[in-house]
Amino acid sequence: MKDRRWHKALADVGQEIENESKEADVYVVQVCVDQGLDKNPRGHAILARLGEGEDADIYHFSMPFWLHFETTVHAVTNAVEIITTHSQRRAILYVLHFYALKHAFLPSDTEYGHDAHQNALRMATWPHQLMCAWLPATTDWPVIAFLKTRLKRMREQQEFAKSMAYFKALI
Repeated sequence: MKDRRWHKALADVGQEIENESKEADVYVVQVCVDQGLDKNPRGHAILARLGEGEDADIYHFSMPFWLHFETTVHAVTNAVEIITTHSQRRAILYVLHFYALKHAFLPSDTEYGHDAHQNALRMATWPHQLMCAWLPATTDWPVIAFLKTRLKRMREQQEFAKSMAYFKALI
C-alpha cells in the first residue's frame, strides 16, 4: 500500500496524481449505492484510468450489494482484476474509502477474506507493481466530480427488474 499523508500540505493533490501518471498507470475507483424505491438496491462502480487522449479509459460495473463499504471492497477486487488484465506497466489505484484497502488486501477471516485472497492471486502472477492509496472523497480535484456525474448518468441509464429486495423495501 502506498503511504499517502494527504494531511500534509500539498500545493495541488490533482497535479501530484497527474504527475504520477507519466511514469505509471493511475486508476481511480468511485462507488455509489442506489437504494431508491423505484430500483433494486445495488452498488455501481466506475474505474477510471487517467491518461491523455486514447490512454484514458473508463470501466463501469454494477454489483448486487446494498452497503457502500461492501460495494467498495468488491469494486477494488474488480479494479485489481481489470488492472492486472489491461495494464502493461506499474500501476497506482486510488480508492476513496480508507478502510476498504485493509479489507481488500489483507487476508482475514472476515466476510472480505475471499476478496483479499483473489487480489493476492492476481497480483502474485502479475509481473508489475500495484500500489494502492487512499484519496479523500472531499479532495478538490475535478476528476472526482467528473466521475460522480458520469457514474450517476450510467446508473440512471440502467433498467432493473423489480426483485424481492424491491418489494421488501416497499413494505
